[in-house]
This record gives sequence, C-alpha cells and structure tokens, in this order.
Amino acid sequence: MVAIPSTTPLSGLVKAVPSGDTLLLMKQAAPVNGPPPEMRLTLSSLKAPLLSRDAVSDEPYAWASREYLRQKLIGKVVTFRIDYRVQSLNRIFATVFLAEGGSINLDVAAAGMARVKRPLNDSGDCSPEFEALLAAEDKAAANSIGLHAGGSAPISRRVPQPNAPLLDGEQLVTSLRGRHVQGIVEYVANGSALKVLLKNVPCASEADIGDRLVTMCFSGVQCPGFRRADPENPSSQSTPMPFAVNARFLTEVRLLHRDVVISTEGVDRNGILFATIEDPNAKLYIGEELLRAGFAKTVSWSIDLSAKAPALRAAERSAMDRQVGVWKGFKRPTVNSELFNGTCVEIVSGDMIVVRDDNTGKLRRISLASVRANRLERGARDKSTVTVGPASEARDALRKKLIGKRVTVKIEYTRAPSDESLRKETMHFATVGREGDQKNTDVALPLISAGLLAVVRHRGEEDRAANYEEYLERQKAAVEAKRGIHSNNENVTRRINNLTGQDAKKRSRDVLSGLQRNGPYRGLVEYVSNASRFRVFLSSESMLITLALRAVRCPQPTRRSYAPDGSVTEEVAGEPHGDEALDFARDHIMQRDVEVEVVNVDRVGAFIGNMQLISPSGEKTDVSSLLLEHGHGYIHPSFDPSRDPFGNVYGTIEKRAREAKKGLWRDYVEQSEAELAAAEQKKSAAKNFIGVVCEIGFGGKIYVQNRDTSKSALSTIESGLKSMSLESKTAAPIATLRQGQIVAAKFSADQCWYRARVLYIHKTGEIDVRFVDYGNEGRVTIGDVRSFNTAGGLASAAPIAVEVALGNVVVPDADDACGIPAGEFLRDMIYGKEVNVSVYSMDGPAKAIGDILVPTPGGSDARVGSVSVREEILKAGLARIIRKRDRASKAAFNQLRPFEQVGIDSRAYLWNYGEAYESDFDEDN
Repeated sequence: MVAIPSTTPLSGLVKAVPSGDTLLLMKQAAPVNGPPPEMRLTLSSLKAPLLSRDAVSDEPYAWASREYLRQKLIGKVVTFRIDYRVQSLNRIFATVFLAEGGSINLDVAAAGMARVKRPLNDSGDCSPEFEALLAAEDKAAANSIGLHAGGSAPISRRVPQPNAPLLDGEQLVTSLRGRHVQGIVEYVANGSALKVLLKNVPCASEADIGDRLVTMCFSGVQCPGFRRADPENPSSQSTPMPFAVNARFLTEVRLLHRDVVISTEGVDRNGILFATIEDPNAKLYIGEELLRAGFAKTVSWSIDLSAKAPALRAAERSAMDRQVGVWKGFKRPTVNSELFNGTCVEIVSGDMIVVRDDNTGKLRRISLASVRANRLERGARDKSTVTVGPASEARDALRKKLIGKRVTVKIEYTRAPSDESLRKETMHFATVGREGDQKNTDVALPLISAGLLAVVRHRGEEDRAANYEEYLERQKAAVEAKRGIHSNNENVTRRINNLTGQDAKKRSRDVLSGLQRNGPYRGLVEYVSNASRFRVFLSSESMLITLALRAVRCPQPTRRSYAPDGSVTEEVAGEPHGDEALDFARDHIMQRDVEVEVVNVDRVGAFIGNMQLISPSGEKTDVSSLLLEHGHGYIHPSFDPSRDPFGNVYGTIEKRAREAKKGLWRDYVEQSEAELAAAEQKKSAAKNFIGVVCEIGFGGKIYVQNRDTSKSALSTIESGLKSMSLESKTAAPIATLRQGQIVAAKFSADQCWYRARVLYIHKTGEIDVRFVDYGNEGRVTIGDVRSFNTAGGLASAAPIAVEVALGNVVVPDADDACGIPAGEFLRDMIYGKEVNVSVYSMDGPAKAIGDILVPTPGGSDARVGSVSVREEILKAGLARIIRKRDRASKAAFNQLRPFEQVGIDSRAYLWNYGEAYESDFDEDN
C-alpha cells in the first residue's frame, strides 16, 4: 500500500451508490464526444455490511446501510479528498463532504451504518479523521444505534428465494395493472432495459407481498444495445452499437439508484415487462429525453401501451427532423405529394376505394393511409355465401360515407407491390375526405373510433397519414371499449339464394310469382354488367339476382377478360357509346341503395323490372328515366308504353334527349322509311352466306360453317394449334379458368386438340366446353385443357362455326318435353347439308339471327326453290312465334302465323292441349 497525502478537495456528482461505503462519481462538466470521466470511491476507514449478488443473503444491516447512503447522496454534488489508495484492490479511499459542509464519513459512522476499520501494521492507511470516526462509532455503540443495536437485524430486501414459485410476467402485469408501484433502479443494461427492485408487490401469489427484482423495458422505446462477446473467445468483449453508450449513460444519470414510480403496462413473449418508469422529481420523462436526443427509436407494438405515446412520437419526429443520434443522415423517402379531387365510384373494401380523377377522367384505386380493415373472406365460387361481421360493416360504413360523393384525395405515400402480390401496379395510400365537408376531412377517423379499422404499425422512418397520432388515440379508445374488430365478434358467412349463376333459369321462375306479389324490395347494386343490367342483393330475401330494366335498353360495352394479376387477356369490342353508358351507370348506380320491382323473368333467368335509386334522404329517382335523360339508353323495342304508368313519360324523356343530341344520340340522324328499308336490305345481303350445318343443339341452336371461308380458316387454326406443342405443355390450373374463356381442349373421339369455350366448371374438376369451330359440346378433364397465350391470336380469332338462331320463333329447350323431338326434326332436315343462311341481325361476331333455307332438288340459292326451316318447324308444331308488341315483332307474327296455325291444327307436340300461348306475350330482353 502506498500512502497518498491529502490534496486539494475535488468535486463530482454522485451517479450511483453500490453499497453503504462506496460511491460512483462523475465529472460535472458537460460531456464531449461521449460520457464524462467517472471515479469509484470508498469511504476512508469505514466498512459497511456486504450486499449479496442474489439479493437474498445480504449481511445484517447491508441494505439499510446502502439505503442510508443512497438516499443521502444520490444525484447530489459532493466534494472529496483522496486519503489513500490500495493498489492491490485498485480502490481509492476518500473523505466525502456535502456541498453545505459536513463529513459523510462521520455521518455514516455516527448513524451506525458502518464499522470503523483499523489500519494494519501501522501502515498509516487511514482517514485523517480516524480519531473522530472512532469517537462517533463508540457513541453509536453506546446508544445502540444501527448495526450496534444487537438483537435481530432489520428486514433487508424481501425478495423470494431462488427456487421459489413466482407469478409469471402476465400474472404480475395483471395484478399491477392500474397501480403506481414504487421501486429502485438497480442496474441499467442499455438505455431502455433496466433491472428494477419493485417494492411491496405480489410474488408467489396475490396474498404474498414482498420485493421483487425484475428486468423491465420502456414501453414504446428501444435504444441501441451491446453485441454479445464471442463465447468461444474468452478475451473478446461486447461491442456497443452506435449511440448505445450515450443512451445507457443518459439513463444511468437520470434513473440509476433513484426512487422511481412504475406503471407496468405489458409483457412480451419472453416474459420481459414493459412499463413507464418515471423519476417523480424529473422535469422530462426519460423516454422522451432519449428519443429527442436521437438515442432511441419508437417500437410500434408496445408504444400504445404507454399513456405517453403521443409525446414519445413527437420526440422521435423532432430527432428525425434535426437528424441527430441514430437519425444522422436520415432522409425521408421522397414522395411526390399529390392532391386531387374526384368522385368515389366503388368501395372495394373497408380500406380501399376507386375514385374517378377529375383531371384525367380515369379510375384510380386508392387505399386509406395507415389503416387496415379486416379482409372479407372469399365466398364460394357460386357466390352462395356472404360475409357478415366487422369486415362487411367497415365496407358498408365507408360506402355510406363516400359512394357517389365528391372526395379530396391526398396521397401520403406509395408502395411497390410485393413479389407475392398478384397486382403489379404501384399502390397509392392517401388521406380521403369529403369535398367541402369540414366534419369529414378524414373519413378514416370515425371508422377507427367505431372499431372498424385497425391502425397500421409503422416503423419510425416510414411515412404515414397526417392524422396518425389521432388514429392511435382513437384506436386506443376503441380497444378499451371493445368495439368492432376489438370485440369478440368475428366474421361469419351466411347462406344466400344466388340466382345469377348458370343454373338460375329454373330457380328464377320458381320464385318469380313471390317476387311479383310481395314487392317492391330494398336492395343494393353489387355490380353493373352494362348500363341497363345489374346484379342486385335483396337483403330482406337473402337473394342475389340479375335485374334487367324493363323499359330501357343500353348499348353493350366492351367485354374484357382479366387474369388474376389484373391484365387483360381477352377483349371484345362493344357497341357505339356502350363504354360511356357503362361509366355513367358505375358512377351513379354502382353500390347504391335501390328499390326493385320485379315484373317478369327472361330466358336465361334474369329478372325484368323497374329500379329506383334511393338517396340518403329517402328521395327516389327512376333509373330508366335517368338513363334516358342523359342519352345513355333508348326505349326497349319490346316495351309497351300502354302497360306501364311511366310509359308516356319515358317516350317524352327519350325524345328530349334525342333532340338535344345527348349521349348515344350525338351523331343520330333520323332516316326516312325508304332509306331504312334500303339500308336493311343492303345489310342483310352482305351478311347472307352459304354454308354447311355442322352441329344441331337444343333450343334451335344451329351451327353453320361458311362454305367460302371455313376451309382456309380451319387450316390456319389447325396449324396454330400444332405449333404450340400442346401435348408437352402442362395443364391449365383450374383456379385460372373461368366461364366463357377460350382454351385448347382435346376431343375424346380423335384425341386431337381444338379451340373450345368453357361452359361450366364442375366441382369434380371436369369441364363442359363447346368446340367453337365445329359447334359440338363435350366434357373434358383438366388434364386435357391448355391456356392460350393471348399474344398468339388464337384466343381472339372469331369462331368458325356461326351459331344461327331462328328469328322470331321459340324452339323448345332441353328441359322441355318437346326439346328432343325438335332437335331430331332439325337434325333430320339440315344436319350435314349445304344451306343458305338468311341473316336478319348479328348478336356478336359468331351469332346470327335469321332463317335457314334448304335448297330443294333442282332448286337454286334464291328463295324460290328453297324450303324455310323456320316455316317447316312451325308447321310441325315444334316451335312457336315470339309474342311481342313492337312493330317488327307484330309484322313477323303476321308473316309466320299461317305456318304456326298448321301446327296448331295438327294438335301435335306444343299444341297437344290447344293454343297455350294465345295470350302470352314474351317480354324478355
């Protein structure tokens, strides 16, 4: 030991008090390039009882001694004089004084919290106050003070034994929730992870109260840590991450060995408690201080546990803006801030909408920023179920707020699609508000309050919605109130009667009388097929129907088929003005509340009737009048104004739109009857052709290959199919197939590949198809189907076999008792024969409506010398004339009535029980 003479007193701040005779001091000067210097001092000539590492086997009075010195000195400025140093122990012994004067050494000895240590071998290593210390000790012993009291020592830390059963983290948090617990910070692992002695808390059970030493982290705050040393290398040391030392020092200065107030708030899966730990005497919460200094980042999952969450986020933003600490050099992702106005035309889900941009007129898919709705579960492929619960409630709430409304969209950030995402376009996230509505500047806020939307947990550097802080506060209130998705309610599926599928024809007729009798019905427009044809959900009946307007027909829009990623795989051009009419219907009718009145059902199971829009205020607007007024439709040829109370009104509205050149009437020029007749004759002549009947189907479907063009066209198709090496390609996934899709399918009879249209996909995996170049139907397995590459042209080329429907007549279908005899009659009469096809009109590129003329022996291609199939099947009693009230239908009726009368007189087939259709008028679309 080497004696050190007394020196000029030095000063320092008491940072920690490890025991009753030891202090950790640090320099008072402001730190430069890291924490300031520190010094560990032991009180000269004193020895306090030892504290154990496990907090269980403390020496008597060890805890009381430490607490006496800690409460007296922690956080205070003291002066000290170095008395001597023990080199072998690397310890410095000093006399410590408070700023107001008085020796701490003497105070400790007088309080009986340490014993005076006698020097060994007259080394002189003792305090200059040694005699005074002895006198103070003798006085304390005489008065039986402190450790001189004798008898049992005071209770030390009341911590459980090492192997004692304890409440786990979840149980401890539950027992302490809502309470402010007193504690002492014993150790700082890093800036946000502490070891804390909790006082008077449940340990082994709720009734067993004691002290407990636990590891705690700040809720919502995470500081850089220390990388562990290599266990295989004894000489290696832990390495601090950037700013880890700064963060730990700041926490030590503010909290180490301080009395703190603790609010326990949560626990992670490793049992680590999360809490708000405060020094009651501090001006600023340590979590805010760490974040403001840039020594920490917020943690999204735990920050909402803290009542100080808004202040913590504000402190982090301040550090990010100033680019200090861990945020040095940080740059926010550059986002082209965009603000635009438009009209909301569709609600995709509770957090996604479709807006028609005023600037471009295009539809834009927009996601609400920083929120997420529960996903609607995919229903059955036949749409026989609907989802009921928070997911559907969120979508409906957003629909009521936004559909059809003018909106303001502020793009907050964008995201590139993930590799797993089917859609590959950039996603836009925005704050959406109703234009001019100060109460709804952000539609996400009330939905969060209702518990219908969840707030996304952003990382500190991520962009977010402008009202993100308010989002979190509202979500916290919704969680506490257990509203919406935060309750125990879950999404459930409910069965509905879907009358829009392929098998709807018969079932629609079964419910027709009930719908006619009990209507009208409230409903919701789920989808717009074209401007006059809709898919409507009738909630009171749990029924999904297709509704075609009775009075109005609108031009057909372009038909597009889409792949799962949103790309167009097939496109069929529509009629003039069809796309404009569809856009108008989507903008004004899609997802609106409506009132539906059913009048009839058509040949494919779609209901025919009237529909009225219902505004939020309850006002009703007739959809047919709306379409006619804007020139997006015209009165249906089969509509009889005399049978509808609005018939004359519709005529007046259509006339006004035609005179004003609105919509489809923009380029309309009314022609004289002579011009119309000449044009129709020229049009028909151009479409008439000679061909060979290659297939006969039920319902009078006749397939004919054009004699002049089919041979070369078939050769081209066959060459294209052979070049694709279809046998070596893998089968098309059944999930990607859809009704109406053009595919390559293997015909079972000759094992060759042909083009086919998908008619129906069975649950067994088998697929009904029609071979479009020959007209015949068949059933194939998924292994015998290949998808086309749309770029090759085989999918888009027109079918070679043209379907010819006999005009103005109805031929019994397969479900009719006369269906098979009618098919056999046509097969015997024309199958495989060369015929003349007289075309009246075309319904698409491969369907003609007209008549088939069979040349008689020695006849010619002219009408004379030919037999009309339409007339012959009427005479056989296997078809009837369509009854409609428009002028063209009445003319056809008068022309064909004599032939039908022959069948009626024969009492055969359809007329077995008399003229069953005398008063039945066909009003189908």
